Amino acid sequence: MGFVRTTTSQGGDGGFGMGFLLVFFPGDEQDTRRRHKFNPFCSPLRRALFGHLLVRAQTTAFICLLLFFSAVLFFTVSTLPPSNHRIYGEPRRMLVDKTRELRLPHALQGMGTLYRRGTAAMTDIVVVHAAESLSLNELKLFIRLFLRSDVASRSDLVFVFTARKASIDDVILQENDDFLKILSQYRFNLKNDSQFPASFDVSQFLKTNRKAKERGESIWGKRIKSNSVGGDTELNRPSYGSVVGFEAEELDPENSLSGFVDHAPISLRRWACYPMLLGRVKRNFKHIMLFDPKAIWLIGDPLSRFRSHRPESVILNPTVHQGRHAKKSPSSTRSKPVHPGIIMGGSKGVRRLSNTMLIHIVNAALQRRRKNSVSELGVFNQLIENEFILNDVRLIMSDEPIVESSSLSGSSYLNHSLVRRAVGDQDIVSAVVMKHICSFPIDSLVHRDCYNMIQ
Repeated sequence: MGFVRTTTSQGGDGGFGMGFLLVFFPGDEQDTRRRHKFNPFCSPLRRALFGHLLVRAQTTAFICLLLFFSAVLFFTVSTLPPSNHRIYGEPRRMLVDKTRELRLPHALQGMGTLYRRGTAAMTDIVVVHAAESLSLNELKLFIRLFLRSDVASRSDLVFVFTARKASIDDVILQENDDFLKILSQYRFNLKNDSQFPASFDVSQFLKTNRKAKERGESIWGKRIKSNSVGGDTELNRPSYGSVVGFEAEELDPENSLSGFVDHAPISLRRWACYPMLLGRVKRNFKHIMLFDPKAIWLIGDPLSRFRSHRPESVILNPTVHQGRHAKKSPSSTRSKPVHPGIIMGGSKGVRRLSNTMLIHIVNAALQRRRKNSVSELGVFNQLIENEFILNDVRLIMSDEPIVESSSLSGSSYLNHSLVRRAVGDQDIVSAVVMKHICSFPIDSLVHRDCYNMIQ
């Protein structure tokens, strides 16, 4: 609201005047209303802002909880073992085997499976390739005989499988557990002067081991501070080697023979697995034995007479053929066929022979039109007859040939270190061997399968 006041001069028409324009505003009332309207601390606006912040906080908390539970669910699902079949109908034993399979540690550098860790580092290594046709009973019998042999107290046992199975793991673990129980019981009986007879020479596992500390720990598995069992010290604890296993894909991931041999069996593919395996442990073992449990039984210690030979030496065992074609002339020993199921000797000689054998298999496959016509026995015997190729290997023909099981009777097999399994009488001889083992009281109490034989 305002008004205009004009002042005019009295001096005539040409004069001029000066006027004032005054405008009045209700300043205090309007300023008060404006401050009241835009004041951010007034109650309605405060409640609106608080409600908006509360909604945003609740939304953020819900999103965080959703992300957290999603991460937990993803982690739980990713840690479950892969399975392509339902397990609701599986028996309890199969579930136990799967759990045991997951708990078995690696043997060497993230590869393989450690079934038993030895008490100390061993000087010898026995590499066994398990064929696809090797049954569980045959595997059980081989392990049972090996653990009772003289070579078990100074050697590590290594299996090479085409594919690892839970049933194979169960047999190996069960036989190892039974052997340790039997060995512990025999030790207890010896301390108490018990007269129970033993099924094997227990003293070889109970010798005072004064060099155990110098030999160090086993190379298989994780190193531990103390490897004592049941309070045993370094000097009085039993001495035995480790038991490990590898799959062929771990040692030969590229399947080196796939382009030369169709569906190469483990008897041929094992030669492609040896370079990696023997190369990684070449500084840990002095003697190497390559073994086929499907064809030969290992009962004694065939390396006992050759451990003093040079590292380049390789010992070969000719096969005895019963009948009119058997050769009895000592001068014709080299002409007898040599079975590739048992090859032993110094670490350098065996490694060189295995590398040359792999190359020879490839050359033999290239010379044949059919890729599945390569025979291990034929290729191996052609190789050892070629002295020019193996000029860096010292071949020694053993004067103790491998006898066939068909020529033995009763427990006479115990007099031989190696016995070749004859075709047709495998079940009969296996029953004789198992009956002999189960005839001892302690062994019959530990082994479950001895109960049926006693009945």
